[in-house]
Amino acid sequence: MNRVRRRNGISSPLLRSILGTVVGLSALGVPEGVSGQDPCPSASGPDATAGWAAYQAGDIREARARFEAAVGRCANDQYARTGMGYVALRGGDTAGALSLMQTVV
Repeated sequence: MNRVRRRNGISSPLLRSILGTVVGLSALGVPEGVSGQDPCPSASGPDATAGWAAYQAGDIREARARFEAAVGRCANDQYARTGMGYVALRGGDTAGALSLMQTVV
């Protein structure tokens, strides 16, 4: 029987598909005349950094709270939005994760 390996409840083919989409979209670049996302003030940085630390420590609830706080300070914080995407993916919300990841690229 061919079993799909899962990591944190996420099938490997699905994870590869989502990450492949993100990488593919980022390779397209930004069309001429269109500016990238506005840079965020440094005020959101500490929350985003704390969010990643919590995520890596396995504290997903704290990671989500910190990423949401960072995005609350700066809606275009790519670092925090990426973290929110990973939190959504880890929670099984693949549609939400894909949506968040697409807004980053």
